[in-house]
Amino acid sequence: MKTHRAWYSSAIETKEEIDSFLKECTNYIKYSVVKPMYRGQADADWMITSKFYRDFSKRFELPSVEDFSQLSKYLDGKRGELEATYREHHDSLMHDFIKECWHNLGIQITHPKTPALPDTNFYLALAQHYDLPTNLIDVTYSPYIGLFFAFDYDDELDFESEYVALYQTHPYNWQRQMSHIICERTHRYDECRAEWDELTTEYNYYSKELLMPRLSNMVYTYNTRIRNQKGSFFFNKDAIPYDLMMYRMKEQFPYPENPERRILINRSLKPYIVSILNGLNIKSETIYPNTNADPMSAQLQDCVKDLLAKYKDS
Repeated sequence: MKTHRAWYSSAIETKEEIDSFLKECTNYIKYSVVKPMYRGQADADWMITSKFYRDFSKRFELPSVEDFSQLSKYLDGKRGELEATYREHHDSLMHDFIKECWHNLGIQITHPKTPALPDTNFYLALAQHYDLPTNLIDVTYSPYIGLFFAFDYDDELDFESEYVALYQTHPYNWQRQMSHIICERTHRYDECRAEWDELTTEYNYYSKELLMPRLSNMVYTYNTRIRNQKGSFFFNKDAIPYDLMMYRMKEQFPYPENPERRILINRSLKPYIVSILNGLNIKSETIYPNTNADPMSAQLQDCVKDLLAKYKDS
């Protein structure tokens, strides 16, 4: 098992430990002001990366980042031009997707506060739902649903690690803390916070500052899964794996009672955990409703296919 994230990792080996962990999570959610989010992955050695990063990182010759020292060097280095090009390619792809939806598919969802403009947050989430590469990272407010995704794999598959991973993270709090740090020395603190909150929650074809995009109500009409999955998104604007960003969160804003962490869970616990999830009706039938029920599903799949062909060859 790789050790480059050992600083914020712990392991669960027994039924008693998983029971204790889930009880702890329930207390966090019930009593803590700092609400965590979760993400499950079927192999503990996998990094958390967006689909856009996985599909396009080699094109931009992004550096390999596998530990905190490399991350610090990369974040502190001269990466402006590289990241600008990386973001521009993402935003160009999204612009074309929104244009196709609006003009050719007739999916015209307007911004709730500015009806003259498209609700670009809606289209960003829609692109993610239909597997168009974006820099969104899927997270859930439920540790149980995070566990579902961690163990949702065919038992015949081979993995590098004998553990799955459940990540506990606080992107919303990161957004709030960054907003406070940026605005605390200004003479117009409240106005600054409002402006920063808009920059970090509204997409508007520009992804330099986006962190926690607002979820449009119409997302639930075109994406029946996200409500069932108690889902949300973090926008990973930096060209690095998200779980390494957790180093920064843990370093700068440590919460001993509710930390950034990666929980390794032994695969041998799968039958026990699946039985817990089944008792809560967390299973494939509820987590993965048929996407054919989503409006314009076939047309959107064709649109994404055409855009992928265009951008992967450009």
